[in-house]
Amino acid sequence: MMEASRLEFDSDQPIDSAERKRSYLVKTPGGKYLKVTPSAYELLQLAQEHTDYGKIAGCLTTKSGEPVTAEWVEKAYNHLMEKIDRIEKKDSTIRKGFWIRQEILPASWVNLMSAPMTLAFSATAAWTSLALLVVTFFVSRSTWSTWTLDLSFANLAWGYVLLLVSLIMHEFGHASACLRYGAAPSGIGIGVYMVYPVFYSDVTSAWSLKRWQRGVVDLGGMYFQTVCGCLYLLLFSATGLQPFLIGAILIGSNLMFSLNPVFRFDGYWVISDFLGIPNLSQQKERVAKFVFDYLRGKPVEPLPWSRGLSIFMIAYSLVGYLFYALFFFVILPRHLDRILDYPTIAGDFFRKLFHPDQMPTQPEVMTFLGTSFGVFLAGFLLWRFGSAWVLKGWHALRSSKLFGAGRNRQGVPSGLSRESKK
Repeated sequence: MMEASRLEFDSDQPIDSAERKRSYLVKTPGGKYLKVTPSAYELLQLAQEHTDYGKIAGCLTTKSGEPVTAEWVEKAYNHLMEKIDRIEKKDSTIRKGFWIRQEILPASWVNLMSAPMTLAFSATAAWTSLALLVVTFFVSRSTWSTWTLDLSFANLAWGYVLLLVSLIMHEFGHASACLRYGAAPSGIGIGVYMVYPVFYSDVTSAWSLKRWQRGVVDLGGMYFQTVCGCLYLLLFSATGLQPFLIGAILIGSNLMFSLNPVFRFDGYWVISDFLGIPNLSQQKERVAKFVFDYLRGKPVEPLPWSRGLSIFMIAYSLVGYLFYALFFFVILPRHLDRILDYPTIAGDFFRKLFHPDQMPTQPEVMTFLGTSFGVFLAGFLLWRFGSAWVLKGWHALRSSKLFGAGRNRQGVPSGLSRESKK
């Protein structure tokens, strides 16, 4: 079992969140951040200073004014370390859903390359970027009536390359924002998330920052990618080269998807951090239980936020559940035939793609891209729900009488992670 001496305590300041109850950060040797209660934090700190349970009990007795025994300290400490050890041995959240995962830039390189990019978060750079956005809008507005879209294979290929460049810059946006405010970014990698090729970066260290700083880290990727999109549009206006226009359109689509507040992409983290609600996606069940118990007249445990935030969380949870219901009961049934026919659609598309005399038409290209996105989204949601229900069933089974009564979870640490996947 892990020893408390191997843990790192970020600071004596609680996590900057909107929850009424304070919580603190503890970092494991494997680089995972845990959210723990004040009592657990104090016990772990004392365990680093003293190896004798009697001395720890004496310190707790002096501070609380209530008698604490060495036996109680030993039991509480072992229970706490068991939980931390279990979290440490689990695969990190960033690995879940990855079939292929390979780091391409180690943390040392990312830190070195991100250092000059931190200037992008100065006030001067921010105003300059805003001016670039305004100029791009008016330049594009004056010419977009003459725009045409040529989706030839060469144009699509180069447009996709330009998108990949912007995605790498997206990850550097997160990393450089971390570095700007004193958190150490990790490496940048490439992988396959579900059926979707992605770049990723682990910015879990941002939990040590203040709320607004975490929010800037969340927006940093979209900030850098938006600048790339503006430059592509200006280059297209100047040269007429189609790959720049296609690259800009792909960036716009990517940014719109990133803003989705339901999935754990940038929009989700922006809401979570600016509002100060850690583990936002895990709160929907708590909110649903609160609402159902309240409506049935049962005693309810108050939600851990202010009245205004609690109302927002009820609305947010409702939107999330409605989104899933809309997808599974309306959208998916309507497009099920096309999704099931995806192998044929993809096969025809690629056969034509590699025969210059039979290049796919623009409607065929759009059909392939739209169906590919639908297949990805369906796979993502089915995997997410399927894995969640399997885990819930397993935990319920473990806590049943077959495995013995479950332990009291008071003071149990919860893992915190954050990742950018593009």
